[in-house]
Amino acid sequence: MSRLPVRLVRESNPQFGYITGLGGLTGNPPSTACGACQTAGGVRSCIVVLPFGRKCVASEALDVYSILRRLNAGEIVPELIGDFVGEEFVSSVLGKMNFSADELATTGIGYGMWVVATELTRWVSSVIFAGDPTGGTEGESEPVGLDNQVITGRTDIGGAACSSLDSYVVNYGAPYNRTDSGGSVLIREINRAVAVLTERAHRAGLAPVSFALVTSPELRFLLADMWAAAYTATFGYQLTSGGPYLVDLSASSASRDRILSEGALNILGNTVPLVADDGVPVVTGQQTTSSTIYILPMTYAGNRPGVYLQLFDHRMSVSDAERLPFIFTDGGAVQWWVTQTGPCYTVSGSVRPRVVLEVPHLAAKITGIQYTPGTPSWPAPGAGDGVSNR
Repeated sequence: MSRLPVRLVRESNPQFGYITGLGGLTGNPPSTACGACQTAGGVRSCIVVLPFGRKCVASEALDVYSILRRLNAGEIVPELIGDFVGEEFVSSVLGKMNFSADELATTGIGYGMWVVATELTRWVSSVIFAGDPTGGTEGESEPVGLDNQVITGRTDIGGAACSSLDSYVVNYGAPYNRTDSGGSVLIREINRAVAVLTERAHRAGLAPVSFALVTSPELRFLLADMWAAAYTATFGYQLTSGGPYLVDLSASSASRDRILSEGALNILGNTVPLVADDGVPVVTGQQTTSSTIYILPMTYAGNRPGVYLQLFDHRMSVSDAERLPFIFTDGGAVQWWVTQTGPCYTVSGSVRPRVVLEVPHLAAKITGIQYTPGTPSWPAPGAGDGVSNR
């Protein structure tokens, strides 16, 4: 998530127009110097709907006793709160509640701020790929995640086919009904996908384009392991008779470690970042786990962002902000408010994200990649042992 460019916007219109091509020339070429030229066809385009998501989270109700007490010296640290919510929010709350910075950062209000900021961050991370606005309400809804944008069979807002915007999608489980223990088939499929997308970019006048491979953390490790082995193994080719053949396993291990430390693969002569993202969906089965590899156009046509995160700018005019009990951080991306009920306070925060893939026809995904987990699964976000003492 941290690699995506972020744009703050106030335009709430969810319609995005994509130019898919030109209609072609009509008429005959002129036969004389003053004859009528052929007519250029009109621009063909598709309009796609990408609404904002919406999420708000509130802290637990904190009474005066909870706000002003601290259980122990290590319960919360000011630097951690500052990283999540920023000094702007801290200062604003201080002005409204007459707490010093040290008091706020080391008491219940600071604890509530940290919890809300953490949950909002987790939610945004989870919907960047898996977001689905179906079933959303005015109070809470998800944006259209990348898994629902890197697709085929795309249509525009009026239902017309927009095959020119189709992504390159491969169901790895369907055509390869066999064990790809060495990963050679998968590696070839990745190379093929990058080659196809690069050619599309050149044909559409959108080159140069730079890609990133994004997948789940564990599949990233396995992919690096397979990629390194491909340099020293047979890569699926039949060896001629007359061995023996020597394979330097230490070189393979060193190559894998270099891929992981540098966070990049060499694909068709280009350095492509290999990114692990906790938000990539992972399906855990009884024997195997499956996930997806996304090939995303990070930039195209030079340095234009191909995929980025939009956040609604909640900032109001000074007069409106003075009348309403809202506080804004991160340039307006996060809206905060403190609610008082008797002697208790609740800290609430809200965000409205939208993921934009400007060139879906330059994106790809390989789905249904099954593998045997090599490490124990982490608890789900929010899970944990112990009891709450607040």
